[in-house]
Amino acid sequence: MHRIGPRTFCMLVVGVFAPAAAGCSSDDLGSVSELRVPSPPTEAAVLAGVKTAASEARLTPPLEMSAVRPSDHGPGRYFVCLRGTWLPSLGRSQTADTAAREPSLFDPPPQPAASERRVIYSVFFNNDVYKDARQSVIIDACETQAFTPIDLSPPPPPAPPKSSKSTKRDKGQ
Repeated sequence: MHRIGPRTFCMLVVGVFAPAAAGCSSDDLGSVSELRVPSPPTEAAVLAGVKTAASEARLTPPLEMSAVRPSDHGPGRYFVCLRGTWLPSLGRSQTADTAAREPSLFDPPPQPAASERRVIYSVFFNNDVYKDARQSVIIDACETQAFTPIDLSPPPPPAPPKSSKSTKRDKGQ
């Protein structure tokens, strides 16, 4: 059996993989100029995204929101912090099933009765497009932000237009 030396092996590897790597390169850099950095979302887009995020996370009023800030660590280039109330919803079957089981060493410690708690979510955007929401993490620094109360309830329906009832007598006929 013939042995290949380290130098021959390196030349063989470079000879095989160099053409493959060269095939991946491109001289056409036109696509780079087409990249656009997302802009901050409009107020209407933020309110729509926050409403979607609050619904997905099952947050209840009072809801509060921070100012729009740039992000380099989330699914979008901009985000707001959303603070709301989360109400746990354990179904009857889950609580009955938990009470009927034998305690195990691997079970979590018993928790106090379910109660509401305040939670903070980060809501991400690219331009006016809602991207995603997740519970806030330390790098978001939502705990240090100033929050403003928001009302996401639908606006009242517009009042019907007042119709002026005119009769032929009013027109002088």
